[in-house]
Amino acid sequence: MTARALMWKEAVILGRCRWLFLCVPLALCTPMAANILATTPLFDLGTCFLILSIAVSCFGGELVFRTSVSERRSGGLDVLLVAIKSRTLLALGKTLLPAMTGALCTLAGLAINDLAAPFYTGKALYVGMLTPTTAAAVCFTSFMCSLLDLVLLMRSREEVPLRGNTALMFALTVFMSCLYVFGGRLHPLLPIFVSMLLAGLCLLLAAASLSRPRASLNARPTRPDTLDLAVSPLTALAAKDLAAVRPWLRLLIRYVLLVATGALASGSASALSVAAWFPALAFPAVELFYPALVHELTPGALDVLHTALGSRLRVYCCKCALPLASAQPGIIAAALFAAPRGLQVLLMFTVFEAFTLASAVTAALIFKTLRSISQARLGRVLLYLLLAAEYALAALILI
Repeated sequence: MTARALMWKEAVILGRCRWLFLCVPLALCTPMAANILATTPLFDLGTCFLILSIAVSCFGGELVFRTSVSERRSGGLDVLLVAIKSRTLLALGKTLLPAMTGALCTLAGLAINDLAAPFYTGKALYVGMLTPTTAAAVCFTSFMCSLLDLVLLMRSREEVPLRGNTALMFALTVFMSCLYVFGGRLHPLLPIFVSMLLAGLCLLLAAASLSRPRASLNARPTRPDTLDLAVSPLTALAAKDLAAVRPWLRLLIRYVLLVATGALASGSASALSVAAWFPALAFPAVELFYPALVHELTPGALDVLHTALGSRLRVYCCKCALPLASAQPGIIAAALFAAPRGLQVLLMFTVFEAFTLASAVTAALIFKTLRSISQARLGRVLLYLLLAAEYALAALILI
């Protein structure tokens, strides 16, 4: 199989990917929408849109997942591993086109803003998003995220690696933002050279992951899909979910970092500083409750819980007890740091608590729409979007 044939095959698969219809409008419309809404940003507008562009370009990794997970499940990837001897060529072929698609859509969104902003009749909008620095950051971020997502997919024992993908996108966005914001102040070419080096290392890592034996998806689970602790339904189901989530230390570190980010942003006089608490408040529902529900998509698992507890509503209530408890430190911190007066602390605590309950309900409703485990990541993106809308409504109540 030649390189041209491999690229053509990837183009055909990418054209059939439903995820493309979500990533393309998001990349095209986000810069202009954010520009209209930005009034008093936490940083200068150039830095804000650089960080925003880096975050949006990470969706190139999602395109790699959507085009590769079906091949991994059906055995098509095994055919490619036999047909193509060069693992570097295979890794490059499977990631280059999705990465280019994500990067070009992001850059097109920046260009649309620069062209359309002067015609906006309201308050003067920011023009100058599309710069060589932003273009380099977007391209390298999309390519690196695509390669690392391929590594994550090949080495994960889960068919849909939810938590690892969230951590990957968050860590890569933070690292590349710091590299291009602070590294560019030392020398304009320093971030580009570092990005080239890291992109080469990611390509070698992706090629090595394709050379290693793939993790078995049929490995024996770490715990049975039954209620084997009969103390009470609540404690039994909480222990079951605790056993299902193994990287607790990494989750705890990410949660603490999100809370710390919200606390630092609260020291700013910006009206948008309250938005910095959204990742911490949405974390329990997206990273604990929703993956715990997705874990029950194995055949018959939810039916066992339904039979044991008597109703699906009780199953959802018991499963959300642990995420709601873990949400309380973030809610308390957000209410204390974001409110200067005692009366407002109580109001914000009430609103944030209501948002946490609404996030659990939203996660349960999205889970009910899933028909297969391959839809789990698409459902998680929809969950993030709905929670962002709910949080914006809560912020309007507070302001």
